[in-house]
Amino acid sequence: MTTLPRFRTGARKSARTAPTARKSTRETTLEARIAELEQQLQVRDDFLATAAHELRNPMTPISAQLELLVAKAPEAVVNRVSSKD
Repeated sequence: MTTLPRFRTGARKSARTAPTARKSTRETTLEARIAELEQQLQVRDDFLATAAHELRNPMTPISAQLELLVAKAPEAVVNRVSSKD
């Protein structure tokens, strides 16, 4: 019968695996900076979403009116306008 080796248990192992209760100044500073950057990213994302919405929405009525004008305009006017481009 083979016996398994016995490992020492004690203060040495628990000291190595136990998390420290106190954070270092560097860790605290890094966590604060990460939180600040995440907040700035959220502000940027909100701004871009609002800007995209504001730019996209006025174009819908303008394009609808243009389609209406093109549909109702005589063919000669449409040809004259398209030939200028």
